[in-house]
Parts: sequence; C-alpha cells; structure tokens
Amino acid sequence: MEAGEPASDATVLVGLVEAGGPVSTSIKAVLDRSMFATYDTCIRAHIRQKDGLIARLCSSHYQEFIDSIDSLVTVKADIRALDDRIQQVNGELQESGKDLIEVATRQLAWRITSQALSKAKRSVTICIRALEQIGKAQVAVSQGQLMNALKYADAAEREIRGSVPDHARISSIIEGTMIPATISIVKDRVKADTDIWFEQAQTKSPQIGAWAIINMERRVRQEMAKESKRRHQRMQVLLNSGDPDLDVSSLSSAVCDAVDIDSAVPDEDIFERIAFEFNAVYDALHIYETLNIPHVFTSQYSERRSTQATQCVQYQAPSDNSKLLSSISPYFAGVAGFFIIEDSIFKSGNQLMIRSSMSSLWEMAVSSIKVALLEQLTSTLSPSDMLELKHQIILFCRTMDTYSLNTTPLTIFMASHRDKYEEVLVNQFKSELEIVFAKEKFEPLQIDNAEDYNKLVVAYNLDASLPVNESKQFPLRVPFSASVPQICRFVKHYIADYFSFAASLPDMFALISRSIDELLSNSVNAKLNAILDDPHSLNVSQAVQVAVNADYLVMACNFFERFTMVFLDPKYYVKPVTLTARASFADTRTRGEDSIFDVIDKKIAEMLDLLTGTIDWCPQNPQTGPCDTVQMLVSFLETTMNCTQYMPASVRTAVHFASCRAISRIFVQLAHDAQHINVLGIYNLDQDVRFLEGYAIKTAIPNLQEAFIHLRQLIKLFTKPVEQLLDENIRRSEFSLVPPVKIAFYLDKLKEVPFLSVIPPEVPKIAKKNVEMVAKKLRHL
Repeated sequence: MEAGEPASDATVLVGLVEAGGPVSTSIKAVLDRSMFATYDTCIRAHIRQKDGLIARLCSSHYQEFIDSIDSLVTVKADIRALDDRIQQVNGELQESGKDLIEVATRQLAWRITSQALSKAKRSVTICIRALEQIGKAQVAVSQGQLMNALKYADAAEREIRGSVPDHARISSIIEGTMIPATISIVKDRVKADTDIWFEQAQTKSPQIGAWAIINMERRVRQEMAKESKRRHQRMQVLLNSGDPDLDVSSLSSAVCDAVDIDSAVPDEDIFERIAFEFNAVYDALHIYETLNIPHVFTSQYSERRSTQATQCVQYQAPSDNSKLLSSISPYFAGVAGFFIIEDSIFKSGNQLMIRSSMSSLWEMAVSSIKVALLEQLTSTLSPSDMLELKHQIILFCRTMDTYSLNTTPLTIFMASHRDKYEEVLVNQFKSELEIVFAKEKFEPLQIDNAEDYNKLVVAYNLDASLPVNESKQFPLRVPFSASVPQICRFVKHYIADYFSFAASLPDMFALISRSIDELLSNSVNAKLNAILDDPHSLNVSQAVQVAVNADYLVMACNFFERFTMVFLDPKYYVKPVTLTARASFADTRTRGEDSIFDVIDKKIAEMLDLLTGTIDWCPQNPQTGPCDTVQMLVSFLETTMNCTQYMPASVRTAVHFASCRAISRIFVQLAHDAQHINVLGIYNLDQDVRFLEGYAIKTAIPNLQEAFIHLRQLIKLFTKPVEQLLDENIRRSEFSLVPPVKIAFYLDKLKEVPFLSVIPPEVPKIAKKNVEMVAKKLRHL
C-alpha cells in the first residue's frame, strides 16, 4: 500500500488538474507525507505523456490546415481581381451618368427651395392666425368680454408656439410684445372695473347695512311683541291688571330713517334690492386665475378692502351734540354693510376673504366701535337717548350675529356702562319728583270718574286699603294726595325702562332690585322726610299727608315687587322680590304721625301765647261767650282734625286727646302764672272751657272732654263752696289732679270783684275771709 500511495496521489493530482478542480488538497497531502520527489517524477512522466498525445493530434490535422491556407490565398487573389473590375465598371458608369447627376442636383435644390417656401408659408399663416386672435382679443376687450379676450390671446400664443425658428423675429414680436400688451390691456380694464366695484361697495355699504338692521328690527319687534303679551299675562296673574302703559316693546331706532321699514325685505334679497353685484370681483379673480397669478388679485383685494374697513369704522362725531344719537345709526349701518359684503365674499369660497382675515378686521372694528360708543356715553344723554343707543347696539349685534361675528365684547361693553344709565335714569326721576312735590297741595286726591279711579288707584293696587264703596259715587276723595299715583307711575316707568335697558344684556336682576330699593329709600322716602325736617314751614296738613302717603307707599311696594316679577322669567326666578324700602316708608309714616302731635302742640302754643299778655284774670265784667282766641283755637282744631280723617282711628283719637290736653295744660299754666284771679276771671275761663268741651263732645270721641279735667277741677275750686275743700273725700273725688298745696296756691290768688262789676247770678259769692282760712288750713295739711 505504501508503494502504491505516491502513484495514487500523483494520479489523483493529475486528475484534479485536468478537471480544473482544486489541487490544494492533494498537494497538501503529498507534502504532508514527504513524498515530493516521487510526486515530481510522476508529474514529469504525466507531462511527457500529454505532450506525445498533443503531437499525435497535430500530425493528424496538419494537412487539413495547409489545404485551408491555400484556399484562402486563392480567394484573396479573386477578390483583388473583382475589385479591379468594379473600379473599371464604376469609372465607366460615372462617365456615362454625368448628365443625370446634374439633373438630380438641380432637382434636389428645387426640392429644398420648395420646402423652405412651404415652411415660410406655414409660418406666415400661423402669424396671420395669431394676429387674427389678437385682433379678436382687442375687440373683446372693447366689448368688455375680458375672458374671451384672454382666450383669444391664449389661442394666439398657442399658434405662435408652433412657428418655425426661421421666423423667430416675427413670432417674438407677437409673443413678446403684442400678446403681453393685450394681457396688460385686460388687466387695466379689470382694475378699472374693480375700482368701480370698490367705490360702489363703499358707497352702498350703509344701505346694505341699514336694510339688514331693519330686517333684524322686524324680527326683534316680533319677539318683543310676544314678550309684551307674556308680560300682560303675568300682570293679569300678579297684579290683576293689564295696564297698556306697560308696553315697552316699541323701538324707535333712528336707522328707520334710512329706509322704509314697511318695505324691508329678507336678508337674501338685500343685494338684489340695493342693485349690488359681485360679478366684477369674481370675474377679476377668474381672469387672474386664468393668468395663473390669483395671489396678485387676492393681495390687491385684501389691501384695498382693509383700507376701506379702516375708513368705515372711524366715527366722525358731529359738531352739534344734539345730533350725536342720530349719527351713530348710519355709522352702524356702514360697518354692518361692509361685513355683510365680506361675509358674502367669504362664503363664496374663492379665498379672497378668509376667516382669519375677517376676524382681524372685525376685532379692529369692535375696538373702533367701543371708542365711538364711549364718545356717545360721555356726552350728556337722557335715559331715552341711552335706551335708544342701547337698542341700536343690540340691533347691530343681533344683525352681526347672523353672520357668525363675535359681538359679545360689545354687549359686555354696553353692560359695563349700566351705572351711567342708572345715573341718568335716577337724575330724571329726581327731576320729575321735584316737579311733583313742587305742585303738591298736601290734600286728599279727588277723583272725578271711574276711568281716573282705575288709572290712579286700581292700577297700583292702592284700593286695597280704601273703604269698601260699592256704589263709588264720583267725584270721590281718596286718602292719599296726587303725588302718590304720580310717584307710582314714575317708579313703574323706572322699573320698565331699567329692564328694557337690561334686555339682551348679561343678567342685571340683582342690580335692578337694589337700584329700585335705593330709589324708593334715597329719593322718594328722603323727599318725604325732607318735608318733615323743616319745622318752620311744616304744618299739620303736610305732616298728616306725609304720614298717609307714606302708608300708601308701603302698600305700593307690593305693586313694585309684583311689577318687577312681571319682567322675570318664572322658569328662572321663583323667589319673590322683597323691597326693604317698605320699612323705610313705615318709619316715615310713624315719624309723620309723631310730627302731627308736635306741629299741633306748637300751633296751639302759638295761638294761646296770644292770651299771655291779653288775658284778664281779674275782669270787671263777664264774657258773653268764649274769647276770640278760644274760638280761633277750636276752629283750628276742627280744620286740623278734618285733615286727619283718613288717618287710622287710633291716631286720630290720640291726636284729639293730645291737642285737648295741650290746651288744658297751657290754660292751667296761664292760671298758675296769673298774679291774681277773681271769680269773673274764673267765670270767663269756664265759658272758654265749656266751648272746648262742647267741641270735644261734638267729635264723638268717647271721653275726649276728660282731657280738660284739670281745667275743670281748677274752675270748681272757685265755684264750689270753699269750705268743702277741707273735706278730704271731696278733694279726692273732685280735685284729684289738684293737691292741697296747689289748692291753697290758687286760693291765695283770689281777689275780690270790683264794686261796680256785673256779676252773673250763677257766679257764687265767695267771702275773702273764708278763702284765706281754707287756704291756711290746706297749707298745713
């Protein structure tokens, strides 16, 4: 096996070499076995074997190779002979076809010339057609058919693009000069048309806005008519009244002057009604889109309309303040018209106006409107003017709401000036109140017919405390004076006007309730108290009427509370309104009643002061009746007490007792201050007291005459046998108000009647000694 291994390895290596496969494996095996010499010998033997094989193979094919070479040499010689023959034949052909070539050359030249002429003809034809299109474009421009003009220019450009380069000069003139000139003419015409449109938009914006606002006003009036009907129904429930004077649904917007409200049309017909069209803008945009430069026109449109918006929202206040309110209406109409036009442009979807741009313009407009409104509000306005201004703002906002513009800042701005409206409304109320009290007669109101009764009494529920009088014979008098229904009417209008101002604004119910309370307390009640605060001019009729009026104003608070509820939605306001002014009026009523006592006491004192220096306690002759002062005093009491007929019975009784006691007290004081008294003086005093007691009895007030008991006991001191005054039982039963010391004091004043005096028979004769004795004993008790 070892002897055969080298041969085997060599054979394997030779086989691998012949096969072209890898020999590295066999070589590595030979080297690894250290058999290189044997392997070399085998390789050499193999090479020799192959060389012999190659030699034998070449010998077998050599003859064939030689034969092939001979054949190639023969072919080459034949080719050379053929080439010579071809050269000969070619020379002969050229010589014989010289004339034919000349003819062919001329024909070729003619063909080239013909082709050039055909190309020139085609180019000229193209230029002619292009010029024809340009001519048509110019005619279309002159006829205002701008889109057709662009189509013709485009057709001319397409024609020129098909021309040949040999006529590039002509085509360049047409394409580079004539077509751009035509397009430029179209642009100029578009600009002229859009300039006219911009001017029309600026001119007709106020009309468009006025129509839109009027249409909105009609809707608002319908809504307010329904609201007014609801309020009347609420009045029937709450007040049992359907007072037509409650109707506050009417609007007097000055914008009505701009158009005829009866011919107002729906929103969608406004542009047709005003004869305003958008064709110029849309055509211009279409043309610029055709020119593939729509952004150019969009930019021009935005710039121009922004400038017009700035001009539109600038408010020019009139020099005459009386025209301020009328100037705001066309201002609102102009702003509204501008944004209505832009809203139509925006909704067309052509990107001339986008939402962000419109919002920016609107924010700028809102800022300018606030400035204009502030100028209005800072001027001197009446409540009706402010209410009209507020109505115009709400109409403007409602109109703009339909175009999806945010009007909340304007309503909030107007609501923020509620205090200004309240101020002018209160000032107007105070002015009206001054007029009412300047004309106040402080006497019960006389009503002449049933219509006035319903209007002045029933309308404010003032009949609740009146005596039941089924027949209601007119004319009749009611306790309160004319100022009470007037005040009620003014307060009612104050409430209605305030709620009218608050309509469509953020909820102001709490503020309005507080304002009504303050109005009643700080204005009406304060005015009543001001009358009571002037002691120098206050008389009984004033004090009585203030007390009566205050009492009825307490009842009127019920009407004011219910009337306030008329303006509220019962779905949201279920708690009744409660006015604290009721307590203020009640306090004023009490104060008025107290003032009656003070005024009567003061007047009685003033009248009886006349007696201080004139009363004669030691007259020489008796009176035939009461003195003039007492008669005047009773007349005053009758007149005064007649004023209190509508006061509560307890108050009337108290006033009578207080008045009579004041008279008695003053007479007692006069007697106390007298230096001497005789029986005729007591007789005269008895005449006066009898007259006063007669008045007391005539009033039919039980025991009123007892108010003069002190005076009566004083008189009895001198008309009763003087010795009886020493009887303690008699003193206790008949002279309970005059203690023994006082009896002695008065007895010491007794002076004898003059000798020539006429003494009535009913006047007792009193011995001076007896009087002195009784007085002495009484002093020692």
